[in-house]
Amino acid sequence: MTDVRTMLSHAAAPAEVTEETVAADLARGRRGVRRRAARRAAGSLVTAAVVVAGVGVARSEPTHRPAPNATVAAPTPKASPTRLAARTLVAYTGAQPSGYRVAYVPKGWEIQGANELRMTIAPIGTTDRDPDAFEGKLVVMLQSSSATGQPAGTPVKVGNGTGYLNRAEAPTAVLTFQDSKRHWVVVQVPSLLGWSDGEIARFGAGVEITRNAAPGLG
Repeated sequence: MTDVRTMLSHAAAPAEVTEETVAADLARGRRGVRRRAARRAAGSLVTAAVVVAGVGVARSEPTHRPAPNATVAAPTPKASPTRLAARTLVAYTGAQPSGYRVAYVPKGWEIQGANELRMTIAPIGTTDRDPDAFEGKLVVMLQSSSATGQPAGTPVKVGNGTGYLNRAEAPTAVLTFQDSKRHWVVVQVPSLLGWSDGEIARFGAGVEITRNAAPGLG
């Protein structure tokens, strides 16, 4: 029994701490702190490298990428101009209608029809043969009997007189002038003819009004 108590007493007694033991413990603690700090630093470097790499990849990507199997549209061609090359005036030698006569027509055009109220001139072979359809055609008529005051437009010389050319009604230019017999004549010129002010005035100077012509109303 005495031996057992002696052994237990020795086991419960505090172990003797020497300076060598304390120094060894401190050394182990410092080494552990350095290892943990090194691991944290290495982890931070890896994270930073991943972020930088991700930024670099993001910047290298194109802003717009076509969808898979998408067809890339071809550049849209410029619209063709509606104005044709200027049509040269040529002397007219065909049959003249009863109400209106002309000295010139655009090259490749013909008198399509006429009555006392108007005359239409259109390209030869045009499918629209209605003389009362004016779109894209050269039209000669008398000014409406209800019109008063000076016509709108820029003054231009027509023969020996003065006419007024109004280009504000695109795609048609309108020339209004008084002929030698004091008729007020109106010429509608489609812009596709490409005529200058002088060419329009020259055509107007070649228009002759006969007694079979009559002004419209309104």
